[in-house]
Amino acid sequence: MACLFGYCGPPADGLLARMAALLAHRCPLSWERTGETTITGDRVEIGHGIAPWNQTSQLAQHGRDLLGYGGVLFNVDEVTPHDSLPMVPAARLLAKLGPTPEPVFNALTGCFVLAAHLGGSFYLLRDPAGVKVIYWTVCNGRLLFASEIKALFAEPALPRQMRARALLEYLSFSFVPGTDTMFEGIKELQPGSLLCFRNGQAQVQRHFRFEKYAAATNCIVQDYPALVRTALEQSVTECLAVRPDKLPAVFLSGGIDSSAVLAVAAQQLPKARIPTFSAHFGAEYARENEFIQLMVNRYHTDHHWLEIRPDGFLERLREIIWRLDDP
Repeated sequence: MACLFGYCGPPADGLLARMAALLAHRCPLSWERTGETTITGDRVEIGHGIAPWNQTSQLAQHGRDLLGYGGVLFNVDEVTPHDSLPMVPAARLLAKLGPTPEPVFNALTGCFVLAAHLGGSFYLLRDPAGVKVIYWTVCNGRLLFASEIKALFAEPALPRQMRARALLEYLSFSFVPGTDTMFEGIKELQPGSLLCFRNGQAQVQRHFRFEKYAAATNCIVQDYPALVRTALEQSVTECLAVRPDKLPAVFLSGGIDSSAVLAVAAQQLPKARIPTFSAHFGAEYARENEFIQLMVNRYHTDHHWLEIRPDGFLERLREIIWRLDDP
């Protein structure tokens, strides 16, 4: 899972380290950092948790400009110059960004959250599908951001106040919709959105608009099955390329989506025994194990059943709530 955190604004000694400590479960192999003082005397610091599946640095700095991202960028080779010197993806991407970075940001694909300081502006970016999440707030002129809300409270001046309306929203929808969270003043950057922080003010705009894709499509209904198959095959190919030396694990719910992902992955890795796993709550509860078993048998996967029982769930309820942050 991605781990990105940091701040932009008045200097705050020790803040980044305190944020990292609250995200230690996302940083199994420690964490890396980059930082710089701006021409106005403000401080920009970005931290990134190092994961076992990707130990290449995902931070970069050039002069006063900084960039960091968590997750995976699929098309860095397409959006960065091919004649540049060998550099890690973060450095290549930073070198490509200029005074107007929005077109490059808009072109990125993958599962990621990204932070960048360019000139006098600080940017936060979230992938179009919202696979990775980033929370943010402004406190005393300082923009704080992190992959989990709890890390924002490393800033002692940030109030810990529940947003009263959030309780009604949660009880009505079983989640908190939109940009707001359970906490007053703390926002979730929405999928496909870009935040720009300048002169102590934050502005958010959508950079990915699916409506434009729908309006530009001139296909007839009969074309859609082939288009869906092509898109699914491309998506699985991109995911398999993240760690080509290691087999992926596929979660099976018993539904069409996860079954289709497994089918395509097995097609692209015909000689591999793909690890799969699923969760259920025991025979006395509704489950779709029979559909899962059909897929396991069809593709000869290395399957693992996870049975969640009430007693084990209750024992870890407090920890589960702590990890969720925003239900």
